[in-house]
Amino acid sequence: MERGQPSDRSLVVNKILGQAFLLSKHKFASNVVEKCVAHGTKQERQMLIDEVLEPQEDGSIPLIAMVKDQFANYVVQKMLDVVDGVQQELLISKLKPHLNSLRKYTYGKHLINKVERLLGQIKRTSGQRVSPSSLDAYQFDDDSEALYTPGYSQPSPNFSVYAHGTQ
Repeated sequence: MERGQPSDRSLVVNKILGQAFLLSKHKFASNVVEKCVAHGTKQERQMLIDEVLEPQEDGSIPLIAMVKDQFANYVVQKMLDVVDGVQQELLISKLKPHLNSLRKYTYGKHLINKVERLLGQIKRTSGQRVSPSSLDAYQFDDDSEALYTPGYSQPSPNFSVYAHGTQ
């Protein structure tokens, strides 16, 4: 993926689309999904993120199940590592309400640490005096998803701690 032509990368991403959640839970396929996230275009990453944020028939969001999975949690961590500020804001806003319940899961703990580190980086960049482990200091309005527009590069006003250029 990292050395291929953009058209070849797009072919692989298009094969993954529609199956990202299922493939992320597989030991070896999760590595391919991670590579798609890391080396896909911003638009391709957004499509993968949208896919794991799309509620299923039972109302659950695949992203939350992925955090609890031994392989899929690495895909979510990779998403948080490589996305831009707006995409990162969206992922964190979806994860934040579930952070306390994720503490019970071995693999959820990895992601909690990642989110706390990211929030700590945002805190340091913004100059705010907030402990990274104090997640309550980071406020998201309940309607954060309604204000998100794919492709829009400015932070939404409902994300109270934002550092431009944080990745």
